[in-house]
Amino acid sequence: MPAPPASVSRFPAKLRPRRLAVLLVFVGLLLLTGRWLDARIERRAQSLGRTWLQGRVDVASVSSYLLLTRFTVRGFSWTAPDGTRILAARRVAVNYSLLSLLGRGIVLDRLELEGVDADLVRAADGTWGIVHAIPALARTGAPARIFVNHIMIKGGRIRVEDQRAGTGLTLEGVSADSMLRLPRLRFATRTEVSGATIRRPSGTQQLGPLRVAAHMEREALMIDHAEVLVHGSRVRVDGRVDDVPALSGLDLRVRGEVKAEDLHGIDPMLHRFEGKARVSARVRGTALDPRAEGSVRAGAGEIYGVAINDLAARFTLARSQVRVAKLDVLAFGGKLDGHGAVRPASLGYTFDLRCREVRGKRLLGYLLPRPLFDQLQNRLRDPALEREVDRLDGTIRLEGNGFALSRMEGSAALLFRTSVRPDAPLATDGGFLLDALIRMNRGDILFKRLRLDSSELRVRVGSASQGESLRYGLSAAQVDFPRKAPL
Repeated sequence: MPAPPASVSRFPAKLRPRRLAVLLVFVGLLLLTGRWLDARIERRAQSLGRTWLQGRVDVASVSSYLLLTRFTVRGFSWTAPDGTRILAARRVAVNYSLLSLLGRGIVLDRLELEGVDADLVRAADGTWGIVHAIPALARTGAPARIFVNHIMIKGGRIRVEDQRAGTGLTLEGVSADSMLRLPRLRFATRTEVSGATIRRPSGTQQLGPLRVAAHMEREALMIDHAEVLVHGSRVRVDGRVDDVPALSGLDLRVRGEVKAEDLHGIDPMLHRFEGKARVSARVRGTALDPRAEGSVRAGAGEIYGVAINDLAARFTLARSQVRVAKLDVLAFGGKLDGHGAVRPASLGYTFDLRCREVRGKRLLGYLLPRPLFDQLQNRLRDPALEREVDRLDGTIRLEGNGFALSRMEGSAALLFRTSVRPDAPLATDGGFLLDALIRMNRGDILFKRLRLDSSELRVRVGSASQGESLRYGLSAAQVDFPRKAPL
């Protein structure tokens, strides 16, 4: 079988060494030119920085590409004339337009930043430091234009501060895909943040992972979609913020689920709350003086010492006061509904509640000091009576501060429905009306007014074989129940 023909070169054998030599010379020129260009571009980058950016611009090293439209900077730092750092980055990769070399502004097709540390500060006079750090063009007197068509941020920290309002926002672990136009602030972004801190004069608040899709319309930040994660809680937000650093001009729609342990960070009194609370609200105003209206729905748990099975409420927030227009609670074995108001600053509150078929023992167990409740419960277990309060129907008005029994006072008009053992000496069924003005004072109940009325039931308290009456001491009030005399 004949061997296949050998490949034939298009170049004579004597030209091959020349071709190789030319190729090596060309590559060498490229390398030498590249190093020369890197040095020129590094000097040019710092020169452009001083031309377009006020303050100090430092660059550790620069690597370039032959087409002169892309270079990479390492160790970038930009400091304002007053010494305030504006931006630092471990690595910056720039794709730019040659138009930026013609004095028409800085036009970047793509800007990639790694290891970012940025500070955006608005001074007390309302001006932004970053805008003042861009000098005016000598020809027009207007601030230089900076167009960045595509910004990629891979890891870093961004801090926004308003010195006049005393507020700020710090974002950690930032990854973003954005567009920027200056000096007219036009901005669009899709951002993910591993953590955030909101600073206000009243304190700080930590947030978990954050995802945001937003853009700027004039000076307003339009939030197309935002999602905040805090442990097991998830809150979604959309709307607008007219002034981001001051957190004012809010018009936000908030909805989501808040988990029990995250509520504990808001108020320790919300301990032992189980499951999740579903929240839906619209927020307006400012972070310092918000206005809101919405609804809350929660499942089984314990709130301020009251075990509940279900809770639903509609509320409004204005002038640092929460008004509960409608409240429905399943608790104490029955249902309570009503309305009220809470003043968060002092935890003062006023609630008007209507009770339906509430178990008396559960309510008394919450209201009465433990020793008095145990004493009363033992009396109700007297074998001669075995009387038990089954249901309470009526109204309760509660007022106080601090959500503590020691600061609670109010009034109650309740219908007690009772039942006794059929073979007991006082076997009967019926009810009686309790009308009382009650004040809680350091765990003691003071009955300022107490009235018992009954048309069908005569209540006797005490043992049939003993002649002495039973006396209950209730601090400022004292009630005697004779052995035979009806109430």
